[in-house]
This record gives sequence, C-alpha cells and structure tokens, in this order.
Amino acid sequence: MSVQPQIKYLSIFQNFKCIPRRIGIIKITAVCAAEAQWLSGRVRTGKNGYSYKVVRHSGGYYNGKRACAAIGGQIAHTGFADKSTYWSVMTDFYDVEVYIGLTDLNREGTFVWENGVPASRGFTYWGWYEPNNYGGREDCVTVWDDDWNDVPCVSNRYHTLCERAPAS
Repeated sequence: MSVQPQIKYLSIFQNFKCIPRRIGIIKITAVCAAEAQWLSGRVRTGKNGYSYKVVRHSGGYYNGKRACAAIGGQIAHTGFADKSTYWSVMTDFYDVEVYIGLTDLNREGTFVWENGVPASRGFTYWGWYEPNNYGGREDCVTVWDDDWNDVPCVSNRYHTLCERAPAS
C-alpha cells in the first residue's frame, strides 16, 4: 500500500496546519480528523479572529468541553466578554441553545469565564429574570436567541459552542 494517496489527502489541510510531520502516521491522522470535524458544518469567524462552531448533542457542560477539545477547540469564552464579537458570532447560531464557558460553580451568583475572568468585568446579556438558579441547581450558562440563561450543567437538552484561536 502506498503512503502517497494519504499524503495527497492530507495536503488539502495544509492551510490548517494538518501536514505530515515526523511524528508518525497515527498522530497525523488524528490531527487531520480533528481538522475535518472542525471544518464540517457551520463555522463562524468572530470579530476577534476566533472561529466558532456548535457541537451538537454534547450531553452536558463537561461533555461539551471534552467534545470541543476533541476537535481542537475549547468551550467558547475568550471573545464573549466583547459585545461586537458576541453579536457577530451569535447571528449565525441563533437557532440553537448552546453552553458557553461561563459558570458560577465556585461561588453561587458569581459568574466566571473559563479563563478566570469574572463576567462582571465585561459585557453580559442575561435574559429577563436571569440568572435565577431555578431549583438551586443552575450553575452553567447557555445562550438562546441572544439571551443568557443559567441552566443545569448536566443536561442532554443543550449543545455546546466551541471556539478556536486564530492561526498564528
């Protein structure tokens, strides 16, 4: 079996840093599979240069974080403290409710982004009467129709919004 067709296939992703390296074919294939998964479906680039993608049926906040990592991203949080990035991204994802990287897991009522920045230091867009910690178990945040809502962290109802830093 010739390796050349595989390398030819991999060259499609050269612009996405998915090119053969001296690390072995298994790792190259895994990297390229992650690139292919990232590029399939809707991908939106925000004003901050990050790209965003919805991982559907993620099975909860923690599974969503793992799903983002599996395709080379992270749960969306970096650009969401910026109003213009938020609006530029969410115009494409208004039709699905998604987890974002904002929680009050460490202290009830104090929402903090995945990178440790308090939400109070930036732009927020809570829906009416939110956050409300309904039932005493809402520690994660989703976006639905542009509004933020605190929700349970373990739920199959919500998808996850992933982000990727711009290529350097």
